[in-house]
Order: sequence, then C-alpha cells, then structure tokens
Amino acid sequence: MNKNLHLNPVELRQFGLALLISLSVTLPFFSWFRYAPLTDWVSDASALFLLACSLPLMLPMKGRSVVSSSWVFLFAFAVGFYLLLSNKHLDSATVFIVLVLFLGVWSLLFSSYFNDKKTELLIVVSSVIFLACLLQALLGLSQIFRLAPFFSGYIIFDQNGIDSNIMGNIGQRNQYAQFLCWGIVSASYLYAMGRLRGYLFFIAVLFLSWLAACSGARLVWAYAIIFALVAFYWYVRRESDDIAKMSGAMAVAVVIMILTQLMSHQITGLLALAGLPVHTVSGTERFFSAGFGARRWVEWTKAIDIFLQHPFFGIGWGRFGAQSVEMELSAGLPKVPESWLFTHCHNLVLQLLAETGLVGCLLFLVPVIIVFCGYLQRGQQTKDNMLLVSIGLLVLAHSMFEYPLWYLPFLVMFLIVLLMAPLKPVQLKVRTDFLRIVGLVASVLALLYTINGVENFRVLVAFRTPAVGAADNLQRLNRLFEIEKNPLWAADADFVLTSYLVPSRSDIDLKLKHFERLASFRPYPDVLLKLSILYALNKNEVAAEHTLKMAIANYPDFAANYSVYLTAMKELDLKSLQRIALTAAHAYAAKGSQYEDARIAAVMTVASPVTRKPLF
Repeated sequence: MNKNLHLNPVELRQFGLALLISLSVTLPFFSWFRYAPLTDWVSDASALFLLACSLPLMLPMKGRSVVSSSWVFLFAFAVGFYLLLSNKHLDSATVFIVLVLFLGVWSLLFSSYFNDKKTELLIVVSSVIFLACLLQALLGLSQIFRLAPFFSGYIIFDQNGIDSNIMGNIGQRNQYAQFLCWGIVSASYLYAMGRLRGYLFFIAVLFLSWLAACSGARLVWAYAIIFALVAFYWYVRRESDDIAKMSGAMAVAVVIMILTQLMSHQITGLLALAGLPVHTVSGTERFFSAGFGARRWVEWTKAIDIFLQHPFFGIGWGRFGAQSVEMELSAGLPKVPESWLFTHCHNLVLQLLAETGLVGCLLFLVPVIIVFCGYLQRGQQTKDNMLLVSIGLLVLAHSMFEYPLWYLPFLVMFLIVLLMAPLKPVQLKVRTDFLRIVGLVASVLALLYTINGVENFRVLVAFRTPAVGAADNLQRLNRLFEIEKNPLWAADADFVLTSYLVPSRSDIDLKLKHFERLASFRPYPDVLLKLSILYALNKNEVAAEHTLKMAIANYPDFAANYSVYLTAMKELDLKSLQRIALTAAHAYAAKGSQYEDARIAAVMTVASPVTRKPLF
C-alpha cells in the first residue's frame, strides 16, 4: 500500500469526524420519507443521529483542566434556558428546548476540538457539500424532464407540477436553491484551494446556477448580490494574493448566476430544439409576476402587532400560528387566503420578536452580529472565512423571507459558521472527565431518541387515518396513548389522536381540553372544526361560532367539507354552525373555478371587513 495514502489513527479520527459533520448538513436533504404528519422528522432526525455519532469522537483528552472553546456555545445554552423559563406552556417548545441544549453540548465539544483545525474541516465540509449539491441538481434534472415518477418514490415530486416545481429531494424550492448556492460557494473555495480544476469549476457552477434558476426561487438574486459583495470586500481588504483567486471565482459565479436568471427563456428554447421541453420559470419571472407574495406582508404585520402586545417575552415559542389564525378573522387586515396554517411569519427577526419578545430576540441577534463583525474585521479575510461568511449570509438572507433555521441541517450549518468565527476563545477551567461524561450522555440520549423515534414515526404515519374496524381503532388508540406519555412525542401523538376523537357529549370535558390544547399551537382545519362542535355541544355558542369562523377564515377551501360534516350531525345545538358553514360553502361555490375570488368570498362571510393596510 502507498504510504502516502496511509492515515494515522489521529488523522483517521479527524477525517471521520469531519465526514460525519459534513453528512449532517447534506445527507438529510436526500430523505424521501416525507409523510404527514411528520414530513420533516426523518431529515431532522438523521441530522441529529449523525451529530450524536460525532460527539464521542470530539471528547477531550483525559486529565486536562482547561478547555479552549468559542463562547458561542454559551449562547446556545442561554437560548435553551430562556425558552424553558419564559414559556408558560411547553407543549410547543419541549422538543426545541431539548434540541438547543443538546446543541450547546455539541457546540462546546466541536469548538474545542476544531479550534486549530479549521481548514482541515472546511476542505471536507466543502467537498461533501459540493458533491451533494451536484447530486441534488441531478434529482432536480429528473424532475424537469418528468423522470422522477419512475423512481418508485425515492425521488420526490409535486403531483400538481411534476416538471415545474423543481425542488430536488429537499422538498421546497427556496431551500433547494439556497443549498445549490452552498455548492456554488464551495466550488469557488475548492477551486481556490487547488482541489478543483478550472473547467470543472465552470461546468459545475453553470449546472448548479441553471438548476437554481429552474427552481423559480426569487432569492437567488439576493444570493448573487451577497456573493458579489463578499467577493469585493475580501478582494479589497486582502492581505495575500491567494484571496484574489477565490474572489475571482466568486465573481465568475455571480455572472453565471445572473445570466442563467436572465436567459432562462433562451436556455429553455435551446433545449426544446434538442427535443427536451422544459416548463420551469425562473425566479426573475416569478418576481415580476407576483413580487415577494402579498400574504407575507400580512403575516409580518401580525407579528409586529403581537410583539407590541407582548413586547418583553413574547407569546411563547410555537404560538404564532394560533395568533395568526385569530387575527386572520378579526384584525381587519387585507384578505389573501391560502388555506394552510402559517406557523411562522416568514421573517426571522419578526418571528423572534413575536414569540420570544425583545429579550429573546436580542439574545439571538447580539451574538450573531458580534460573530459577523468578527468575520469582517481587518486581517480575517481568508478563504476559510470567505466560505463561512458567504454561507452564513445566505442563511440569514433566506431567513428574512422564510424559516430555514427551523430545519436542523440549516441550523447546524449556521451554528458551524458561528462557532468557527475568528473571535478570541474562552478558556474554561473544567475537568475534561466531566465533559467526557456529559458528551457521552448527550450522545446516548440523542441516539436513543432517534432509534426509538423510528418506530414512533412509523406508527404516527400509519395511524394518521382511522381503520375501518372498531377493534383496530381501539388498539390504535391505546398505542397512541402510550406514545403520548413521552413529552418529546406528546404533541405529535395528540395531533394524530384528533382523527380518532369524535366530537360528542361523551367525555366532553376531556375532549375539550385535548382540542383546546392543540388549537393553542396547531390550529389545523380538523382541530378547529371539532373544537367548535364540542363548544356547541357544551352550550358555549359564542365560542363555537367564533372557532368555526376562524376555521373558515383561514381554510376557505374546506368550507364545503365543514358544511357536509356538520350537516351529517343531527344535534340541535349545531344549527348555528350548520348555517355559518353552509353560507360560506355557497359563497365559495358561487365563484366557480375562480379560486382566489372563491376563497375571498367564503372568508368574507365570517371575517371582519378590511379596515387597515399591512405595515409593509
């Protein structure tokens, strides 16, 4: 064997660790297990599993009494404890709090291990990201050419837009485009490091840029601007000539990204001449046809209103959705109904202000600002930092219009950017034996959660719809009640239970508690409908009508379903609900195939008239 290829145990451990971390931010995006009601659990759990596997490899050596680490890990613990202390109801926050505390332990060990191994880690991370992006681009190509349905479910696709909604296996066009742009900056880094030939760099960036354009993501323009600004800043403040190579590569990438956006029609035409019809639209076309989405401005306004009502500590983690549903009915805002639940206002800062208040928002923003200022200070314009700050800014830019940080692979990548910032580390006087125990315990608990969670995931997906036989449903109920005892799975089990709990007078107090708890953070159509019926059966007509009106105002596409469900029930106490639902259903049907007008017509049978404009 060639001795030059031999890795000693320390190098092998370091490479294996870097590979595990790299896979945690790439491999989960290939998951095809996207089944309701836990569409993102497998991807998040696989990222957690890989992080848990990496912990034992990062344990410090025995016998040391001082550990050097980035202070960012303290920020992770602070966020976790703040959420624990500031949330009156933990139903919607338990899983995230536990996750953040785990990431605090992981951050401490990660930072202490890679404190002086930055380049070695980033070469592996960028290589894996680059290869993963090329594979995701191939998956997107299969969607463009309508090949995805032939892969037996291993490549996901949109039934209503097989060749127009391009998203790889990530499952969402904007996340897909952001990830491909990670690949573009990684290609620039590998080229500058001499790990990627020039012609391969050009071909790869062209391919990734075209797929990003085909996704229809409008934020690709923002990403191109970020790359241009970072490349210019690094070039102007460079202290060595090797930075010019990466800045030049980034400049070439920006030009290619812009050209693929502007020339998408011409590229489509050339492919059509070659017998390869393409039916995608670029982000540029979507921007000029619909801007950034009218509903987004409405949700931003709601978030600001909530913040003004709860300025210091917010309404609680995960509680925005319920407030949004209420305000859609009664706040007098413009009606842009879309018939799905907005659990997030689509802006990171406004979401934090609404749910965690000014205290929680500053707890997040201040460390992030300090970190990025560290990257921008003179003398830190290195290729490593250019890669990290570019990816970090992509995540932040995307977070101003959506919520990528609510998905674990994006959160971990952003955390890595924060942890590897060129800031003075803190020296912790703590025995490494204690850290080794904490790290091992965190690893074991995370592994147990993911391994045990596979069965829970299977059960919750399989039990989403009740069986035909009563005996089978009784067995399912018992199994769901068992899962519900675990606080990390209680919310998901409660949600599946709604399909089995019939709104009736039997056990009405227990059912009311169940549905009221769910409606406080997961006010989905069935939850609100059944809760309104339970209120009516419990002689609370005002609450019943208000709850049904919220359901119609937020989910007008379900108006006919509500009417049919209520009409089938012969209870006299439901007469007013039947009338409200029937009126909305008739208003919806009267507009025929004009879906937007039909939605608004149904909504306006119950909602307050428009009395104000969005704040943006």
